[in-house]
Amino acid sequence: MNPRELNIKVSAILLGGALALSSMAKAAADFSIGYSGRIVDSSGAPIATTITVNVAFFTAATGGNSLGSPLTYPDVRLTDGVFHLGISLTPGQVTTIFGDASQPVFL
Repeated sequence: MNPRELNIKVSAILLGGALALSSMAKAAADFSIGYSGRIVDSSGAPIATTITVNVAFFTAATGGNSLGSPLTYPDVRLTDGVFHLGISLTPGQVTTIFGDASQPVFL
């Protein structure tokens, strides 16, 4: 077997494995994305309070189409202006938002 034939066979096996994992992931439990940010006032001082964060996914950084419904996280605590979210998505939401993962997605 020449190196090119081997490369093609290995690529086909890897692609098959990736497709199998993709199918398994869709059937698996929720998918989680970590997201953090920092909120400051107009003078640059960090804010310490509790806020509501609305998360939405889009097809472009500005002017893009919405992908799925927005998610709301009430009572998010800001510590020195910093917050952390664990954005949980169902398999259906992952499919709606990320599709086949061939296009960029913006938060």
